[in-house]
Amino acid sequence: RDRQEGAARLSTSTAEIFKLAHQLGVDRSELEFLASLLPDDLRALRQQIGDYLFEADKHHFTKVAAISRLVPVAIAAKVTEFALPPMIAARTAELLDPAKAAEMVGRLSDGYLADVSAAMDPTRAPEVIARIPPAHVSKVGAELARRGEWVVMGGFVSVVSGPSLQAAVAELNGEELLRVGFVLDDLS
Repeated sequence: RDRQEGAARLSTSTAEIFKLAHQLGVDRSELEFLASLLPDDLRALRQQIGDYLFEADKHHFTKVAAISRLVPVAIAAKVTEFALPPMIAARTAELLDPAKAAEMVGRLSDGYLADVSAAMDPTRAPEVIARIPPAHVSKVGAELARRGEWVVMGGFVSVVSGPSLQAAVAELNGEELLRVGFVLDDLS
């Protein structure tokens, strides 16, 4: 039993290291020295880093969000995809009115949305994500799966709507579902 609990903790710590490496944009091998830490401690570290990264540049995102409120959605979407790197778009989406942000999502390409998803902390924009139509979530999920972005997908599972989750899961095979399941943020 102790051996099983130790293996489960190691597996959970490994998943947290995958997520932390993704967040920092480094290879997970660079963080293996953290493998002996408790999963809860790694999760707390990941949350603290996410908060710090968001707050450090929040003033830039706030300006972009303010500008986007002044123009029609079609223009804001076109300018966003043309001019904003995915990281800036992700952080800006966290500050937009959820209805307007969801409307903009419908006007952006699936590839760009996959890039934005990879840069986004879904827990910061649950109202936006919940409003995205299932068919669109499914397309972006398929693109993320094609790219092998399991950590990104795992972060969205607890935030997307039930119908969106069903639509996205329908696009995945068993191996892909296991890969996403390994890095789920919310195991419930």
